[in-house]
Amino acid sequence: MEGGGRGFPLGDKRPGCGVKAGISVREGGLKAAAGHVKQADYILEMAVKSGYLTERQSLPVRAECGELLTALIEADE
Repeated sequence: MEGGGRGFPLGDKRPGCGVKAGISVREGGLKAAAGHVKQADYILEMAVKSGYLTERQSLPVRAECGELLTALIEADE
């Protein structure tokens, strides 16, 4: 995530969210995994609001976050 010649301040946190979500699922921590997915979605939202990404660029990944979050919630019920 680049913008204006400098990187998005939270950009380095985003990949870690995915890794942590995967580890949490593997360990049976579906609520923790959902929290990491929410964090990734929030980072993408902030990247759009601050001009580092366009809404169009963020939509595919944010849609995947929503689908994954729904699946995690359903699996935890």
